[in-house]
Amino acid sequence: MADVVAIEQDAKRPEGRARPPSGAALRRWSLRGAAFLYLGLFILLPVVAILQHGFGDGLTNLKAALDTFGAKAAIRLTLEMAALTAIINGIFGLGHMLGISLSGNFLTLAFRFYSGDPGTTPDPGDTKAFVGSMNVTYLFALGISLVPLLTSLKMKKAI
Repeated sequence: MADVVAIEQDAKRPEGRARPPSGAALRRWSLRGAAFLYLGLFILLPVVAILQHGFGDGLTNLKAALDTFGAKAAIRLTLEMAALTAIINGIFGLGHMLGISLSGNFLTLAFRFYSGDPGTTPDPGDTKAFVGSMNVTYLFALGISLVPLLTSLKMKKAI
């Protein structure tokens, strides 16, 4: 009955006018607004303070602040960490891409072995062959992931 009343009320509502927010929607938007306000103040106030002190006496004060040993060391450290992070992300990204392609190829080979058809592709409809090939693929991935772990343990003993 309540659904029929709501539909009739929507039918009477002019086009382009939205229904006023319900209690749950109002609470949800209030919480979102409070979170954005808190984060905005948490981020914007320090940025404003930094800009005010950095540019307080013009660009000459900023240049003098950047010429200090601490500022140069901080900038150098930031750039070095950014470069190292980019290199590490690239290595892990390539490793991830290689792992996905290897596991896909290995899954196809294992499925072809278990199904007995050398030209087929993995199909969950053939449950026995699919589950067997997935298990072999997971074991293969586990074996590959143990290589860096064992290598790091061996290197730790050497140090």
